[in-house]
Amino acid sequence: MGMFNKTIAAITLAIASTGVVADDTGFFFGGGAGYSHLDANAFDRILNTSIAAQGFTGRIQTDDEDLAWKAFFGYDFGKNFGIEVGYVDLGESESTALVTAPFSGNSTIKSDITGYTLNAIFRYPFSERFEVFGKIGGFFSEFDNEQVASGVTINGPGFGTAAGDDSDTSVMGGVGFKFGVTEHVFIRADWDRYINVGAERDIDSFTGGLEFSF
Repeated sequence: MGMFNKTIAAITLAIASTGVVADDTGFFFGGGAGYSHLDANAFDRILNTSIAAQGFTGRIQTDDEDLAWKAFFGYDFGKNFGIEVGYVDLGESESTALVTAPFSGNSTIKSDITGYTLNAIFRYPFSERFEVFGKIGGFFSEFDNEQVASGVTINGPGFGTAAGDDSDTSVMGGVGFKFGVTEHVFIRADWDRYINVGAERDIDSFTGGLEFSF
Protein backbone atom coordinates (compact mmCIF):
# COMPACT_ATOMS: atom_id res chain seq x y z
CA MET A 1 0.00 0.00 0.00
CA GLY A 2 2.91 2.36 0.70
CA MET A 3 4.26 1.97 -2.84
CA PHE A 4 0.75 2.54 -4.27
CA ASN A 5 0.37 5.82 -2.30
CA LYS A 6 3.80 7.02 -3.41
CA THR A 7 2.98 6.24 -7.05
CA ILE A 8 -0.32 8.14 -6.88
CA ALA A 9 1.36 11.11 -5.16
CA ALA A 10 4.15 11.29 -7.75
CA ILE A 11 1.73 11.17 -10.68
CA THR A 12 -0.57 13.76 -9.07
CA LEU A 13 2.40 16.10 -8.55
CA ALA A 14 3.47 15.65 -12.17
CA ILE A 15 -0.05 16.51 -13.38
CA ALA A 16 -0.19 19.61 -11.20
CA SER A 17 3.19 20.88 -12.38
CA THR A 18 2.67 20.29 -16.11
CA GLY A 19 1.21 22.96 -18.36
CA VAL A 20 -1.40 21.67 -20.79
CA VAL A 21 -2.62 22.75 -24.19
CA ALA A 22 -6.32 22.09 -24.73
CA ASP A 23 -5.92 21.03 -28.36
CA ASP A 24 -3.46 18.28 -27.39
CA THR A 25 -5.61 16.61 -24.76
CA GLY A 26 -7.50 13.38 -25.30
CA PHE A 27 -7.87 9.68 -24.62
CA PHE A 28 -5.80 6.90 -26.12
CA PHE A 29 -5.79 3.10 -25.95
CA GLY A 30 -3.98 0.20 -27.52
CA GLY A 31 -2.05 -2.99 -27.04
CA GLY A 32 1.06 -4.86 -28.01
CA ALA A 33 2.84 -8.19 -27.93
CA GLY A 34 6.42 -9.36 -27.79
CA TYR A 35 8.56 -11.15 -25.24
CA SER A 36 9.79 -10.85 -21.66
CA HIS A 37 13.24 -11.49 -20.22
CA LEU A 38 13.95 -12.30 -16.58
CA ASP A 39 17.20 -10.97 -15.10
CA ALA A 40 17.60 -14.13 -13.08
CA ASN A 41 20.88 -13.47 -11.25
CA ALA A 42 19.39 -12.17 -7.99
CA PHE A 43 16.59 -14.75 -8.00
CA ASP A 44 19.05 -17.57 -8.65
CA ARG A 45 21.07 -16.46 -5.62
CA ILE A 46 17.95 -16.82 -3.45
CA LEU A 47 17.33 -20.31 -4.83
CA ASN A 48 20.95 -21.31 -4.26
CA THR A 49 20.66 -20.12 -0.65
CA SER A 50 17.60 -22.33 -0.15
CA ILE A 51 19.48 -25.32 -1.60
CA ALA A 52 22.51 -24.80 0.63
CA ALA A 53 20.36 -24.24 3.75
CA GLN A 54 19.03 -27.80 3.43
CA GLY A 55 22.46 -29.32 2.93
CA PHE A 56 22.07 -29.99 -0.78
CA THR A 57 24.60 -29.46 -3.54
CA GLY A 58 23.44 -28.51 -7.00
CA ARG A 59 22.88 -25.76 -9.52
CA ILE A 60 20.06 -23.62 -10.86
CA GLN A 61 18.79 -23.79 -14.43
CA THR A 62 16.46 -20.93 -15.42
CA ASP A 63 14.24 -20.49 -18.48
CA ASP A 64 14.29 -16.70 -18.52
CA GLU A 65 12.29 -15.75 -21.66
CA ASP A 66 8.65 -16.07 -22.66
CA LEU A 67 5.96 -14.39 -24.72
CA ALA A 68 4.43 -11.21 -23.28
CA TRP A 69 1.51 -8.95 -24.14
CA LYS A 70 -0.25 -5.89 -22.76
CA ALA A 71 -3.25 -3.62 -23.17
CA PHE A 72 -3.38 0.01 -22.07
CA PHE A 73 -5.64 3.03 -21.79
CA GLY A 74 -4.77 6.61 -20.91
CA TYR A 75 -5.31 10.32 -21.17
CA ASP A 76 -2.99 13.03 -22.50
CA PHE A 77 -3.12 16.33 -20.61
CA GLY A 78 -1.08 17.98 -23.33
CA LYS A 79 1.41 17.09 -26.04
CA ASN A 80 4.12 16.33 -23.46
CA PHE A 81 2.38 14.58 -20.56
CA GLY A 82 -0.24 11.94 -19.85
CA ILE A 83 -1.20 9.10 -17.56
CA GLU A 84 -1.52 5.47 -18.59
CA VAL A 85 -3.05 2.41 -16.93
CA GLY A 86 -2.60 -1.07 -18.28
CA TYR A 87 -2.72 -4.81 -17.88
CA VAL A 88 0.36 -6.91 -18.69
CA ASP A 89 1.01 -10.62 -18.98
CA LEU A 90 4.75 -11.28 -18.67
CA GLY A 91 4.46 -15.00 -19.31
CA GLU A 92 6.00 -17.76 -17.23
CA SER A 93 9.40 -17.97 -15.59
CA GLU A 94 10.74 -21.40 -14.69
CA SER A 95 13.69 -22.18 -12.43
CA THR A 96 14.89 -25.69 -11.66
CA ALA A 97 17.24 -26.79 -8.89
CA LEU A 98 19.30 -29.73 -10.16
CA VAL A 99 20.45 -31.47 -6.98
CA THR A 100 23.51 -33.73 -7.21
CA ALA A 101 24.32 -34.50 -3.54
CA PRO A 102 23.73 -36.13 -1.11
CA PHE A 103 21.35 -37.66 -3.67
CA SER A 104 20.09 -36.61 -7.07
CA GLY A 105 16.76 -35.03 -7.97
CA ASN A 106 15.24 -31.77 -9.10
CA SER A 107 12.69 -29.24 -7.94
CA THR A 108 11.11 -26.66 -10.25
CA ILE A 109 9.24 -23.45 -9.39
CA LYS A 110 7.04 -22.02 -12.15
CA SER A 111 5.57 -18.53 -11.92
CA ASP A 112 2.96 -17.00 -14.24
CA ILE A 113 3.34 -13.24 -13.77
CA THR A 114 0.57 -10.78 -14.63
CA GLY A 115 -0.51 -7.42 -13.22
CA TYR A 116 -1.72 -3.88 -13.57
CA THR A 117 0.35 -0.78 -14.27
CA LEU A 118 -0.13 2.90 -13.47
CA ASN A 119 2.31 5.31 -15.10
CA ALA A 120 3.04 8.93 -15.75
CA ILE A 121 4.08 9.19 -19.40
CA PHE A 122 6.29 11.98 -20.76
CA ARG A 123 6.25 12.57 -24.52
CA TYR A 124 8.59 14.44 -26.85
CA PRO A 125 7.21 14.86 -30.38
CA PHE A 126 9.78 15.37 -33.15
CA SER A 127 7.03 15.92 -35.69
CA GLU A 128 3.29 15.44 -36.05
CA ARG A 129 3.87 11.76 -36.81
CA PHE A 130 6.87 10.70 -34.72
CA GLU A 131 7.56 10.95 -30.99
CA VAL A 132 9.58 9.30 -28.25
CA PHE A 133 8.35 8.84 -24.70
CA GLY A 134 9.36 7.73 -21.25
CA LYS A 135 7.25 6.53 -18.36
CA ILE A 136 7.55 5.73 -14.69
CA GLY A 137 5.09 4.35 -12.17
CA GLY A 138 3.97 1.26 -10.30
CA PHE A 139 3.45 -2.40 -11.15
CA PHE A 140 0.83 -4.24 -9.10
CA SER A 141 1.69 -7.84 -9.87
CA GLU A 142 0.00 -11.17 -9.33
CA PHE A 143 1.72 -14.57 -9.34
CA ASP A 144 0.39 -18.05 -9.97
CA ASN A 145 3.20 -20.21 -8.54
CA GLU A 146 3.62 -23.96 -8.83
CA GLN A 147 6.36 -26.22 -7.48
CA VAL A 148 7.06 -29.53 -9.22
CA ALA A 149 9.47 -31.89 -7.43
CA SER A 150 11.11 -35.10 -8.63
CA GLY A 151 13.20 -36.97 -6.08
CA VAL A 152 13.74 -33.98 -3.81
CA THR A 153 11.55 -31.28 -2.25
CA ILE A 154 13.16 -27.95 -1.40
CA ASN A 155 11.58 -25.51 1.04
CA GLY A 156 12.48 -21.92 1.73
CA PRO A 157 12.52 -18.63 -0.20
CA GLY A 158 11.84 -19.13 -3.88
CA PHE A 159 10.59 -22.71 -3.51
CA GLY A 160 8.11 -24.16 -1.01
CA THR A 161 7.18 -20.80 0.48
CA ALA A 162 6.48 -19.43 -3.01
CA ALA A 163 3.90 -22.03 -4.01
CA GLY A 164 0.35 -20.78 -4.55
CA ASP A 165 -1.02 -17.38 -5.50
CA ASP A 166 0.80 -14.23 -4.41
CA SER A 167 0.92 -10.50 -5.15
CA ASP A 168 3.44 -7.68 -4.95
CA THR A 169 3.85 -3.96 -5.61
CA SER A 170 6.98 -2.66 -7.31
CA VAL A 171 8.38 0.18 -9.41
CA MET A 172 8.48 0.12 -13.19
CA GLY A 173 9.69 2.40 -15.96
CA GLY A 174 10.11 2.35 -19.68
CA VAL A 175 10.89 4.13 -22.93
CA GLY A 176 9.52 3.86 -26.44
CA PHE A 177 8.45 5.56 -29.61
CA LYS A 178 5.40 5.78 -31.82
CA PHE A 179 4.87 6.60 -35.48
CA GLY A 180 1.62 7.91 -36.92
CA VAL A 181 0.10 5.88 -39.73
CA THR A 182 -2.92 8.20 -39.74
CA GLU A 183 -3.98 11.10 -37.53
CA HIS A 184 -5.40 8.71 -34.93
CA VAL A 185 -3.54 5.42 -35.50
CA PHE A 186 0.07 4.88 -34.42
CA ILE A 187 2.59 2.07 -34.53
CA ARG A 188 4.15 1.85 -31.08
CA ALA A 189 7.19 0.07 -29.58
CA ASP A 190 7.95 -0.18 -25.85
CA TRP A 191 10.76 -1.38 -23.63
CA ASP A 192 9.58 -1.69 -20.01
CA ARG A 193 11.50 -2.75 -16.89
CA TYR A 194 9.74 -4.10 -13.80
CA ILE A 195 12.04 -3.80 -10.77
CA ASN A 196 12.27 -6.21 -7.82
CA VAL A 197 9.14 -8.14 -8.75
CA GLY A 198 8.40 -10.77 -6.12
CA ALA A 199 11.63 -12.41 -4.95
CA GLU A 200 14.04 -9.80 -6.35
CA ARG A 201 13.24 -10.49 -9.99
CA ASP A 202 13.91 -7.72 -12.53
CA ILE A 203 11.90 -8.32 -15.70
CA ASP A 204 12.21 -6.59 -19.08
CA SER A 205 9.50 -6.67 -21.72
CA PHE A 206 9.85 -5.68 -25.37
CA THR A 207 6.58 -5.16 -27.22
CA GLY A 208 5.30 -3.75 -30.47
CA GLY A 209 1.72 -2.84 -31.23
CA LEU A 210 -0.79 -0.13 -32.01
CA GLU A 211 -2.04 2.98 -30.23
CA PHE A 212 -5.32 4.72 -31.09
CA SER A 213 -6.21 8.25 -30.08
CA PHE A 214 -9.62 9.88 -29.93
